[in-house]
Amino acid sequence: MPSYSELIDGLRTEGEAVVASVGDDWKQGRTTYGGLSAALCLEAAARRLLDAPPLRSAQFAFVGPAA
Repeated sequence: MPSYSELIDGLRTEGEAVVASVGDDWKQGRTTYGGLSAALCLEAAARRLLDAPPLRSAQFAFVGPAA
């Protein structure tokens, strides 16, 4: 099972998208754990929005499985 740090380090850019590869060890049923999904989204945003001010808070709502 890759560590959290390995998952973050494994993020890659494909065109305008930031893509993560998450194995079954980090999934609950058919979706990635919510906290990990949120962390990957935050890291992707930080990588794409280099001039953005520091993040002070975040709110996430999951309406369906993350692919």
